[in-house]
Amino acid sequence: MKKLFVSVLLLSSFLAISGCCCLTDIPIYVPVDDNGGEDVKISYEQVSKAEMDASNKSVTDAAGAIDAQDKQAFLSLMSADVLGSVSGEPDLSTPEAAKIAEGFRNAKLVRTGSYMMDYEMTIDGVTYSFSTVKEDGKWKITGL
Repeated sequence: MKKLFVSVLLLSSFLAISGCCCLTDIPIYVPVDDNGGEDVKISYEQVSKAEMDASNKSVTDAAGAIDAQDKQAFLSLMSADVLGSVSGEPDLSTPEAAKIAEGFRNAKLVRTGSYMMDYEMTIDGVTYSFSTVKEDGKWKITGL
């Protein structure tokens, strides 16, 4: 972990000096918890806990909407990109939908940013990635 951090630090210094990019383009490595830094979250900028909580709430609210089979609430949590790529209404009553709800409830935040946050969830032993994006001041799910 220390070698990775030092490598990123050296790379960011070189790129800044060369004029290739600014330091805000280089990821910042922040430990997620106090277990020796085994879980690492990558951030391209400082993000407040309130923003992370708001993004997480959208993800857990989507799980709740699936559980309640509330299509309107579920669709209100999807990004314009997702809504534009699907046709018809989602069937939230299927066993697959229940698995997605469980995946959302257990999703792990892996990368943060002021306009996008990336998550991983596991369903039936397979890891899937998705994101939340900030649209009109609200966090919406995308990348499904």
